[in-house]
Amino acid sequence: MKFWKLVSISVVFVLSTSTNAASIYLDGDTVATGSTLGSAPLATSFGNITFTGEFRETADDDFIAAGSTGNVFDIDYSATAEFSFDFDVESISFIYGGNIGVFDIVAKDIFGNVLDSFYGTTNDGDSAGPITLSGSGIRSLFWQDPGYGFAAIDNITISTSAVPVPTAVWLFGSGLIGLVRFTKRKKA
Repeated sequence: MKFWKLVSISVVFVLSTSTNAASIYLDGDTVATGSTLGSAPLATSFGNITFTGEFRETADDDFIAAGSTGNVFDIDYSATAEFSFDFDVESISFIYGGNIGVFDIVAKDIFGNVLDSFYGTTNDGDSAGPITLSGSGIRSLFWQDPGYGFAAIDNITISTSAVPVPTAVWLFGSGLIGLVRFTKRKKA
C-alpha cells in the first residue's frame, strides 16, 4: 500500500514539473537559432519548427535600433510568411521591421483559429516592438504585407509550458527506480 502511495506522489511530482515554462530563441543567424529553416525544419526538444518565407539581411534603422542584426525572417514573393510548430506554444515575442509597409501577423491554433493578432506599420520612425502574441495551443504564426514591402521579424522567443518528452520520461523513470530501491531497503 505504501509503495503505491509513493508511486502516486512521484506521478504528481512529474506532472507538476511539466508546467514549468521553457523557451526557444530564433534569429536566423546561426544553425542553432534557425538559419537552416529556409531549407529544413528546426528540430528542438519540444518538436519541429518549419518556416515558409525568405531570409533577408536587416536594413531598417528602427528594426536595428530594436536589436535586429544579420538575417531576419521575411515575407516571400507571395507577400506572406509562416512559422509552423508541431507542438503547442503559449506565447511568441518578436521585434519587427520593414520599409513603408503594413504588418499584419496572427497566431493560430491547430484548427486555423486566430488566437491573437497584431497590426502595425513599418514606416521610418515607427515602433519595432517587441510584441508578444499569446494563446493556449498556438501552432502557427502567419504574417503578410499586402503592399509587398519588407515585413520581417527577428529576435523571436517561443514559449511553451511543456517539458520535453525525454526530460519527463527520465524524471519519471528515475523517480520510480528510487521508490523501488527505497521500498526494498525499508522491507530489509
